[in-house]
Amino acid sequence: MVRQIRFYGDSHAAYLNLSALARQRIGIPDGGPHITGRVIRGGSVMGFRRGKTRLRTAQKIQKYLPKADLLVLAFGQVDLELGYYYRRIIKGETITPQEFVDRLANIYEEFIDRLAFPPARIALKGVNLTVLADADFTFRYVNSIITEEVVDPAPDMVDALRNTLLDETAQNAMHLSFNHKIAELIAARGGHYFDINNGICARQRDGRPMLPMKLGQQFMPATFNHHISDSLYVRQLHYVRMLRSFGFKVAFMR
Repeated sequence: MVRQIRFYGDSHAAYLNLSALARQRIGIPDGGPHITGRVIRGGSVMGFRRGKTRLRTAQKIQKYLPKADLLVLAFGQVDLELGYYYRRIIKGETITPQEFVDRLANIYEEFIDRLAFPPARIALKGVNLTVLADADFTFRYVNSIITEEVVDPAPDMVDALRNTLLDETAQNAMHLSFNHKIAELIAARGGHYFDINNGICARQRDGRPMLPMKLGQQFMPATFNHHISDSLYVRQLHYVRMLRSFGFKVAFMR
């Protein structure tokens, strides 16, 4: 009997965390698995690498595995929206978006394979469609994060970032490629995958998703961050997609 689902993820995984009040407002029936977890702010797939990393992400996940019947991992958004540009601009790496996606998928795969937990009891959550749509907002936000520890960013560093930033379509293409790769790698090991993108994407008047896919305007944040807007619908969507990925029947949401 499944009693405990544990989730671990970057700050974008916070929507998996439901208080008793949120469960009541959403209409989640009593019973079912108990869902708990930990948000590792700034946590990244890069943090899964062997050796010492600043946030010790891999070690934190390993520590709590005995408490889980099922495990959800939700990482990658920080890597794709911030880490890619940090490596390009601050570290001076010459790497294409697809090469970076491939690198992340390889690190994720290696981590899953050394994790002391059966892959058949793991679900990987894919990253969300990006909120980084407006070019000026994107530049100001990404620049503020990746140069946080740079005392006096040189003008050529600022110019390099402007010239490197992907537009919304290209950024989302990187996200969708990453999701495809991690879905494949966990399926090959008998595990599970979910994302919420077809529930938050922009749609045409007939209800079909706009192509190429992009985030619906109603999920864009009004604040200066790169998280989708929080709402009961978004929390419910995370909850339902997560449970359905493990084969639970959830009748109160289509």
